[in-house]
Amino acid sequence: LFASPVETISSYVAKANIVLMAILIGGQAVINMLTRLFDMLIANSKAKVTIGSKELDSLLSVYTNTAYKPYNTGAIFKNIFLEILLVAVSAAVFALVVMLLVKAFSKVNITYIQGLAIYSIVAVLGIPAELLSWVIGLTSVGFFDRVSTCISVFANVTGYVFIFMAIRALCKDEKKLPLVMGISYVAVSFAAWLIRLMF
Repeated sequence: LFASPVETISSYVAKANIVLMAILIGGQAVINMLTRLFDMLIANSKAKVTIGSKELDSLLSVYTNTAYKPYNTGAIFKNIFLEILLVAVSAAVFALVVMLLVKAFSKVNITYIQGLAIYSIVAVLGIPAELLSWVIGLTSVGFFDRVSTCISVFANVTGYVFIFMAIRALCKDEKKLPLVMGISYVAVSFAAWLIRLMF
């Protein structure tokens, strides 16, 4: 992928391998779910620490910016479901918007599956980066927090570039590329906001 990204991404989008797409998008959903689950379990373990007085509990929450309110079983399952749903909805909305815009601007016969293939490219780096970033972030050491942030930024920016390359492989009107990508991400952001409102 890094040796010849343009050719590799163009070939991947053209073939639109459903199995590989399912692995990437499903893998991203599972990783999001697991990191969220462990974050909630860690928060619950911290909430079990008894300090001894409400005044000290309140003081601790102010200085750590953490309320230390435990998640009940219902909240845990709701958040797990939400993480999976967000990935699924994001992929579905992104693929639909890209398909409609590319067809409108370039008159290219792009399929919905190819739209999903474009979205799934983010997971190639997103999955290992999120895992690595989360593990490093557990140290709660300032330097390692910065390393964790750098890993996330690298994966996100590279993912955007990969998506741009994938859309470019299908959308022949290069003047419309920023518009296609921008509108697609706005649509995904809006859909995610609606889902969060519902849950």
